[in-house]
Amino acid sequence: MVGRIVSGLVVAALILTVGCTAADGDVTGYGPPGPAGDAFTAVAAPGGSSADPGPDLTADQHAVVIEGSDPGFASGRVVEITDGAIALESAAGVRVVRFAPDSKVWKEFHVSPEAIELGDWVDARGTPQPDGSLLARSEWVFVNIGRLEGTLEEVSCDGAVVEAIRGRRTIEFSTAVEVIRVPGLSPVEEGLSALRPGAAVGMVGLVLPDDGFRATRIWVYEN
Repeated sequence: MVGRIVSGLVVAALILTVGCTAADGDVTGYGPPGPAGDAFTAVAAPGGSSADPGPDLTADQHAVVIEGSDPGFASGRVVEITDGAIALESAAGVRVVRFAPDSKVWKEFHVSPEAIELGDWVDARGTPQPDGSLLARSEWVFVNIGRLEGTLEEVSCDGAVVEAIRGRRTIEFSTAVEVIRVPGLSPVEEGLSALRPGAAVGMVGLVLPDDGFRATRIWVYEN
């Protein structure tokens, strides 16, 4: 399974080169992850909100003790969904995440929270509430996001084969895939056409069922 963070090995491989054009798209919000970054860049929790706390998922139903230095972050597997809120289960327990009206979440694209399903893995940043829940910040909720690093073995217009630390992985390209350079984090004008077998790359994207992965942002390490 592709984990939340998966490191890769650099293994030289030369197979083929293709020319591709990526569709227009804008998948942002989790920051441009670099060599030592996480799947998304943590930021300070936003200010308070006057939004309605939403449905009756209360601290009495899902008790949670907020510990540590970052109560503005929640992560876990979705075990319950109601109108306007979800419950996340992790090793720390169960915590409710609420959504203000018109909120957006990342699930390959920015979509409404209704796209979240039972069993999804969610990472969310927002404002801690008095009842122990988290009021999510729009576009700072990430559903089934993962990171993969390694060396390109094969490249096509639709996907690639990556030699990673846990072996060869076949990945798909999102229609909104973005290619950037590291260091500098500047966009690569050639897009997917710039990808070459043997290149050391990292990527974030959507973790798919059956160990699949669909890349939404790819960064190429330059010497």
